[in-house]
Amino acid sequence: GRSFGEIAQSGKAGCPSCYTTFYDRLLPSIQRIHGKAKHTGKVPAGAGDRLKKEQELDALRQQLAQCIAEQQYEECAALRDRIRAIELLGGEKGDYALVNPNDHVNYGQSTNDVFPSAGKLAVLKLLVRAQIQLERLSEALEAKAEEFDDVLKMGRTQMQDAVPIRLGQEFRAYSWVVRRDIARFERAKDEMRRLNMGGTAIGTGINADERYLRRIIPNLSKVTGLELVQASDLIDATQNLDGLVAVSGAVKTCAVNLSKMSNDLRLMSSGPRCGFSEINLPPRQNGSSIMPGKVNPVIPEVVSQVAFNIIGNDVTVTMAAEAGQLELNAFEPIIFYNLIQSVETLTYAVHTFVDNCVTGITANRERCRDMVEHSVGIITALCPHVGYEKAAEVAKRDRKSVV
Repeated sequence: GRSFGEIAQSGKAGCPSCYTTFYDRLLPSIQRIHGKAKHTGKVPAGAGDRLKKEQELDALRQQLAQCIAEQQYEECAALRDRIRAIELLGGEKGDYALVNPNDHVNYGQSTNDVFPSAGKLAVLKLLVRAQIQLERLSEALEAKAEEFDDVLKMGRTQMQDAVPIRLGQEFRAYSWVVRRDIARFERAKDEMRRLNMGGTAIGTGINADERYLRRIIPNLSKVTGLELVQASDLIDATQNLDGLVAVSGAVKTCAVNLSKMSNDLRLMSSGPRCGFSEINLPPRQNGSSIMPGKVNPVIPEVVSQVAFNIIGNDVTVTMAAEAGQLELNAFEPIIFYNLIQSVETLTYAVHTFVDNCVTGITANRERCRDMVEHSVGIITALCPHVGYEKAAEVAKRDRKSVV
């Protein structure tokens, strides 16, 4: 017995806030039908069936919102396939009189604000996963720092003996650099939270309903569970991609640190008889089909190869961001492709680095002590007592006497 206008208003009140604009868009069509009903004094034929289908559609949208919030992706896909607005409202495929893809569904949205916002949401979620793995790595390195704190070894600069250092101190330094990377990722997440949604084509917000402009970011935050903010200047956020360059730079910096760490582990484990042989990496596979017993440091090698690729991706991101013209950068697809690949591969590399390498490292304590005791480097400790010249003379004489 209610009018279509009343139905529309009650529907708005009962649906999630993220879907209120659907009713705002559909309301003119409903009001036109309602106007005919007032003119004839009768409810249009099939109005009850149409109302029932509209309610079914609203229920499906609410279920979909819940699935998205809970990240139940398979169920989301199934529900999405069931949401056929035109058919559920009594129309036929291709008949856009009820629901027009541009006027009703798109309704003021543009690829130029939707695409970069979707890309940022993807990167933001991936950065969270990467941070989890980096936290695991930092904790594993700190545990090794404690385990190796009493292992004295020879420090080296420019691949030459320098002065003694504890193996635990080296691993604690690795842990610290990873902590800095985690902090950089936290700042990178802030860059990804600022969206240009509502800016439409070039950031001016043309064709966007004022209500949509106000609601879209709060509603996206509710649906995704992420703390999102609208960019202070939508024109700036639409044409300038420096935030993505900064995030790529943070990922690259982390990759560089991890590769340097991997280089160190490969050197310290080199041997087992004719290299440094200060540590042992856990064996993961046969190293050669022709040299029996050879075991290669494959996990640190994996980490370095991932790092090389990330560094190349960062160059692409940098050049693509620089190549934008005027009000839009047309090269966002390659930026997101490379940035997403960088964060994902870094996450996987750190995961295997922790599980298949770092946690299984052991120290060759006697070997480390023996090299310290036979190194010229320990003479440095005498400089404050006998002076640099005399200490250097002793060192040179000792080097000549080494057999």
